[in-house]
Amino acid sequence: MGGHRVKPKARPKRKTGERSRQRIGGVNFSVTARVAMQLGRESISSSITAIIELVKNAYDADATKVDIKFGALNTKKPLLIIEDDGVGMIKEDIRDLWMVIGTSNKTSLRRTRKGRIPTGEKGLGRLGLDRLCSRTRLQSRRRGSAPAVELDINWKRYEASNKRLERIRHNLYSLPNIDIDPLTKRKKRFPHGTRLILEGLKDKWDQPSLVTLRDELSLMLSPFARSKGFSIRFDSGMAWDAVDGPVPHPKIQLRAARWKVLARIDDQGTTSISMSSPLHSKIFRQRKTPWDEFAKHAESKPACGPLSFEFYYFPRTKVALPEQTLGRKDIERFLNANQGVRIYRDGFRVKPYGDPNGQGDWLRLAYRKTQNPAAVTRVGDWRVGYNQVIGAVFISRRKNPALQDQTNREGIFQGEGFRDLRVFASRVIAFFEYNNSKFENENAPQPRADQSQKRARVATQASLEAMNQLADFVASTDSSSLTSRKSAAWLSDLKIKFNRATELLKSGYIATEESEEAVQLELERTREEKNTMANLASLGILTASFGHETLGASGVAEKNATWLKANLTKNAILLTPKLKEEADLTLEDLLDAASQIHAFAKFSLDSVSPAKRKRKVFSLATTVLDVFRAFAESLVIQRNILVRLKLPGRSDEVRIAADSSSWEASLKRSEVETALRIRAYPADWESIFVNLITNSVWAMEGVKSKGDRHIRMELKSEPRECVVVFEDSGRGVEAGTEQQIFQPTFSTKRDIAGNIYGTGMGLAIVKSCVEENSGGSIRVSAKGELGGAVFLIRIPRVNK
Repeated sequence: MGGHRVKPKARPKRKTGERSRQRIGGVNFSVTARVAMQLGRESISSSITAIIELVKNAYDADATKVDIKFGALNTKKPLLIIEDDGVGMIKEDIRDLWMVIGTSNKTSLRRTRKGRIPTGEKGLGRLGLDRLCSRTRLQSRRRGSAPAVELDINWKRYEASNKRLERIRHNLYSLPNIDIDPLTKRKKRFPHGTRLILEGLKDKWDQPSLVTLRDELSLMLSPFARSKGFSIRFDSGMAWDAVDGPVPHPKIQLRAARWKVLARIDDQGTTSISMSSPLHSKIFRQRKTPWDEFAKHAESKPACGPLSFEFYYFPRTKVALPEQTLGRKDIERFLNANQGVRIYRDGFRVKPYGDPNGQGDWLRLAYRKTQNPAAVTRVGDWRVGYNQVIGAVFISRRKNPALQDQTNREGIFQGEGFRDLRVFASRVIAFFEYNNSKFENENAPQPRADQSQKRARVATQASLEAMNQLADFVASTDSSSLTSRKSAAWLSDLKIKFNRATELLKSGYIATEESEEAVQLELERTREEKNTMANLASLGILTASFGHETLGASGVAEKNATWLKANLTKNAILLTPKLKEEADLTLEDLLDAASQIHAFAKFSLDSVSPAKRKRKVFSLATTVLDVFRAFAESLVIQRNILVRLKLPGRSDEVRIAADSSSWEASLKRSEVETALRIRAYPADWESIFVNLITNSVWAMEGVKSKGDRHIRMELKSEPRECVVVFEDSGRGVEAGTEQQIFQPTFSTKRDIAGNIYGTGMGLAIVKSCVEENSGGSIRVSAKGELGGAVFLIRIPRVNK
């Protein structure tokens, strides 16, 4: 075929050491029995957790009831029996499933015959038996099959053994039946299910420890759901009333809650919240909101997956129900046993979240309460206490694969899924706190100052009436008709009325003094708080901004100065053209950085000058230009943000550049200085604009956007008002927080774990400066044309 030869592919060259290598077989990892059991013990954090895992196994086996019975606790040979009426096992199940550590038969998410989703997933729960006892006898019988089987395990054989795990074998027996009670030795019908007989218990099980175990078992199943055909019965064998009997499933007390809150994330990632009360018809709702609008830090859908959150608020007061009255002690007893916010997967609790003793406070409710111990009527400041809430988050293995347990059954892996779960639950808590506080504030009794004023008015009115009565009494008396006897009686009546009027006048004077004192104290406290917060916070905002912005510039100056010292001074005479060019560029960078430091320093010093702290008439447009002049280099060059400004009377927009002379030249200073004149504190408005700019810079960090980074400000002139519209292309305001963001200490900034950080004071100060100091108004929209938040500010205009 033409004699064409195909060039063979070149073989890869072998290294010299590989030419003589020959495969002689394979090896595999193994583990000694001692190490395997040690790992098993460490995967089960406590004996109580071990028993809970065994109860879960019974649930997975479609049991309807589990009996936990102790025997001979006051002897040297105590016993623990755990029986269930599940499907039971045959010898193949024990050999191929139960005896295989880490078996995956439950990981397929297939439902049981009763439609249950298996709770176990790691196949390690049975190792908890080694933690509980020294010997275990497992007896089981499959429904409809005979005979029964018994496995006898001596856990001591694993201690200090260097044998491989699979080399230690245990006896497996066939039994005609298991219809004998291991404790009483009496005949007891056991048609199907599994019985665990634990001998040589390693823990001391006294009454307090059994009460703790019983309480944990009562929390294992969700208190907000039905039992789903699954119950647990407890028997101490010691006739302890505090322990024996069915494990309770309390529900009636939930009706005594002041508020019930329901929230969920649906399959599409849409969130919703509702808040209602049995005491009145008031309902608070947050509309259905997509996740990327609900939590601005995240992707379009939450990593945690769909879930629901339900909690009840108890102010710990006496509550009257139609069928009974629950006293404060009853409520406290119920709360002490159930308080906290727990997590339930497929109806079973995930430890340790929401332990009644305060451990597992994953939403940091107790910490938040200690940080803000304000009264409930302080809107924006009040925080709900850990001991005032009973709640649960409901997840499932099927819909929430990102929320997997740690191996030790003590918590969920700290990944993106758990972070988004915390963000959602925290937002729901914040929604409740704000609306409950607002409701209580609107329905609260009058404050001390108002009460004092009311008492003063009542006392003054009574004093006036008494004086009028005294005057009428004197005027109505005809002195010529008075006899000596009548005169004495008249004088006596006059003295009584005069003393009464004097007493009323004194009480009125005292009430007036109390009222004035209360009002003055309230005014002084308010004035001090406002002045301290406004002055210090605005100064802090400016100073922090100055320090943050100049840090990078000073670093550049230092770096380039070091380069000049190392290269320019030593080789000044021998500079090559290339080196001279680099030196020139470096000098320019150094000069630019120094110029920026100078601009920020001048701006900060001007902001704290006495002239800026006095109320006066000034141009709002001039203040805006001063702020952008100081921030232009940082915004335009360092952060690549397009800044546009629209002034009244101009059809075009001014594009802010790093060099202010390039854009200020197009503005007539006389027009700017006469436009949008207001009466206020100049320092306040510099602080307002700085805060809005720094918030926008933060909002645009890490935002995945196809468009450019934008800040747009428009100043409008209306007959009686000046209007400021400020918007950006950042992540925007989280839907539902449009009012809350102006509350002191409220912040939506979160770290990688979902924890809130930041003082939350910036926008609170902005609101105070706009409304209280300037007589204006401010509101925010969660999302504008640029994609970020839109702030609308209105201030009274001075036309002179």
